[in-house]
Amino acid sequence: MTPPSDPPSHTTSGPLTVSDVVAFFTPSLGEEKARETVHGALSRLRFDGKPAFDRADSLRVLEELAREDGIVGVAARFAKARILLRHF
Repeated sequence: MTPPSDPPSHTTSGPLTVSDVVAFFTPSLGEEKARETVHGALSRLRFDGKPAFDRADSLRVLEELAREDGIVGVAARFAKARILLRHF
């Protein structure tokens, strides 16, 4: 089992970057698969090229990924809970 990763760089407020979103998935999927998975969701949501996301858009990305089966969906739901607990 992989130890939990450090939280994304923004711990209390502010937008999340694409790298921050990828970081939620890296421990479970590995860097390459996490990046591919997140970029796939960004493309489906037409968020390609968007460098950062406010709380609402971050949740949209994670909700898109939470629909997937297996570890991706589980990791997305966990990440979504972490976002909801943050004070944006």
